[in-house]
Amino acid sequence: MKNLFEKFIKIVISFVLPIIIGIIYKDILSKAIENALKEVSKNLLKYKPRCLNLKLKDWEKIYSDLKGQFISFPCNVEFRNTHILCKYLPSFRKKSAFILPEILVFDNIERKIDSSNIVFQLQEEQYKIPDEIKEVTEGVHKKTIECLKKNSLFYNWTNARLMRIIEEDGVIKLLVQPANYEDYVHTNLILDSKIRGHTKTLRQFILENHNYKPIENINKSPLANLLGIDILLFTSGGSLIMQRRSANVAFWPGKLVPTASGTVNWDDVNPKSLSGSGHSKNKEITLENMPKLRELKEEIGIDPKCVSGITFLGITLELIRGTQPEMFFSGKVNHSQQDINELREGAKDKKESREIIFFGFGPKLAFENLTTEEDKREFCNKIQEFLCQYGNIASYPLLTAIALWVRYRIKDS
Repeated sequence: MKNLFEKFIKIVISFVLPIIIGIIYKDILSKAIENALKEVSKNLLKYKPRCLNLKLKDWEKIYSDLKGQFISFPCNVEFRNTHILCKYLPSFRKKSAFILPEILVFDNIERKIDSSNIVFQLQEEQYKIPDEIKEVTEGVHKKTIECLKKNSLFYNWTNARLMRIIEEDGVIKLLVQPANYEDYVHTNLILDSKIRGHTKTLRQFILENHNYKPIENINKSPLANLLGIDILLFTSGGSLIMQRRSANVAFWPGKLVPTASGTVNWDDVNPKSLSGSGHSKNKEITLENMPKLRELKEEIGIDPKCVSGITFLGITLELIRGTQPEMFFSGKVNHSQQDINELREGAKDKKESREIIFFGFGPKLAFENLTTEEDKREFCNKIQEFLCQYGNIASYPLLTAIALWVRYRIKDS
């Protein structure tokens, strides 16, 4: 009899009770479901049309002509349990390296050029999209702009377009020209859209055009190629600082990105624009004195004055966005993890990320010389730990920054 009573109570709890609760809270539940469906519909409609494939799984095949130039974790870095890395990171090679869709066009790890000897040389003529590209992409470009504006993701700033890297008498000159963000949307950000009158995409159209080859020669590129900045910073305790991007951003939504990143504004490299801040309007802007840490303040709330040991690692071309040039830096910030979380609360653009994530390397592995083979093994094991933990949600810019930093740490030691 007792067993029958227990079964009856279970039936009431499992079936009858939810029905009674549902009747009582019918209005509340229906309203919650309605709101949830609205949110799902809104998210499904965001960022259409998708004109840039950020995953681009077949990038190795598409850019097979560049085989051997892809950035990778150095071949002399030995990883344990490579089968785990192969599982989480499809582009990891057991016998060679973990490769990325990036090519290194200026290697400052090898060159070690002081930032004061890297100058911006300005060409005042505004970048214009080649007519043959403009004609076949006008429709999709307009739809993309409308979509970005609708989601408050479009600001038509004037940025710096990297045209060429020149070396003269030990000085590196970065030749740049002004380019509107709209032109960047019209070229780099619609690469995987079908162009008018063709079955091919803009990416295929450019790759098949002999006038734009070799594509690694940036001065032949027809794209807007806004110059980007990616900064990898570590806390005073040796923890890597990363941002987990919000779901409603245009680039790398939901992915881990470097501590701070953005594009170089034209005013950042124009002496006339900086003359009011104590800089001579006739003096060239160098990599040392350009405001490269502005995004750090805007995104996380960290004052650039608290950053030390800034090291310029090099310039890459990201293949996902065609030949998007990116400058990479590493450094140290005089704050703890708790400090950074508190500072972020007051950051102007904190909504661009959902949270700050830290990965602890510790002071020894992050800052000190790796003098012994045991030190290097410990460092490599820590890198593998990071890849296994975060590799599947890390963006290409973050992985590239870490790959360059790994090479810098090993070479510098």
